[in-house]
Amino acid sequence: MNIDRRVRVRTARITLILAIVAGFMLGACADDIRYLKQDEVLEAGGPDDDPDLAVGQLVLPIRIERTAEHMKRMELATQSGLAVPYVRLNDLSLSIEWTVKNLSADDGTARISVNGGNESNFYVPDDFALSRDEVPPPLMGGIPLPIPANGTISGVFREDEVREAAIDLTLITRAGYNAFAAVLEQHDDIDDFVGGDNGLAVPEQFRDRAEEFVGSLVQFDVSFEANRHMAVEYTVRVRDHRDLLHKELLDAPRGELTAFVPARASPMAEAME
Repeated sequence: MNIDRRVRVRTARITLILAIVAGFMLGACADDIRYLKQDEVLEAGGPDDDPDLAVGQLVLPIRIERTAEHMKRMELATQSGLAVPYVRLNDLSLSIEWTVKNLSADDGTARISVNGGNESNFYVPDDFALSRDEVPPPLMGGIPLPIPANGTISGVFREDEVREAAIDLTLITRAGYNAFAAVLEQHDDIDDFVGGDNGLAVPEQFRDRAEEFVGSLVQFDVSFEANRHMAVEYTVRVRDHRDLLHKELLDAPRGELTAFVPARASPMAEAME
């Protein structure tokens, strides 16, 4: 082999290696983890002037929809006869990490409840109460957490839990499910609630794309209860599969973000069940 050919072969090999490495890095960047944490710390159960319940909200900083994306979404909506959300179930993988600190010298109990909404509706359990003592559970959490004096505990609402919460909200608002049934039953397999008389009425020819008709959660409403003086910090962890988050995250200018205005979920939808 002459020198020129050796150079060409070596150059081709180097180019191929660089292309493989670049492709790997590009694929990895698509799912980089982003952390969204507001400055607020929720405190409850303190002195008389502090409430036993504190609430906070985090809305995902989603960029404005592009023209081509909107046209494609409207085309699917026309073909299927169903509303198609901009931010869909499989576009984002979401989890919520939290840490509770007991600020008192006594053992206590806390509860973290997470509700929220997609781009169309948000869920308030009290709206679906059968009586004062019969209120459906939150989309996530609501379990008593024993916290030792001056102690700290941490936990996470996993990606599969947030995904199921998004499905539950869709069942309540678009499939006429009773709120108790939607939240208390397991709905992690999307094939279990499309078509038929007991689910989202996705036309048969689109059932292999059923996830596209279910909205991702884009708003998190966090409630924190404590019977001692405690504080909670939480962070929403995002794996963005479609480059939907604004590059400046929570610091992004409002004019460059999608302004979601979800409607309060109505219990009247349950009459459809």
